[in-house]
Amino acid sequence: MALTPKQEAVCRAYIENGGNRAQAYKTAYDADNMSDEAIYVEACRLFKSPNIALRVLELQEALRERHFVSIDSITMELDEARDLAKEEKQPSAMTGAIMGKAKIHGLVTDKSEVTGSFNVNMPSEDAETL
Repeated sequence: MALTPKQEAVCRAYIENGGNRAQAYKTAYDADNMSDEAIYVEACRLFKSPNIALRVLELQEALRERHFVSIDSITMELDEARDLAKEEKQPSAMTGAIMGKAKIHGLVTDKSEVTGSFNVNMPSEDAETL
C-alpha cells in the first residue's frame, strides 16, 4: 500500500531528526494547535502502522548503505579510537570508545527519566521532545 505524502514526510523526518517520533510528526503534520501529549499519542499511533514501520526500515537501510555504515564498521572505528586513546594516555576517551562499542552491540542501554502528567513509560526517543 502506498503512503500518503504526509506519511512519507513523517518517515523522512523521523530519519532526518535522529529517530524522534513526536518531532517527525510535528514536522510532517499541522500540529501547531496540539498539546505535546496529543502529538505524542498521534505519533505513537502513526508509527504502529505496518506501512510506516516498513518505510522507516527501508529508509534506514538506504542511509546505512549510502554511508557505508554497519555494526562492523562502527566497531572497527571504535576499536581504532580506543587504541589511539590508549596510546595518548587518555583514559576517559578510551572508556568512551569502549562504552560506545558496548552500546552498539546491545550490552549497555541508556536509561532516561521522564516526568509529567502523561504515560511515563514512553520510549526515550520521544521523551526528549516533551
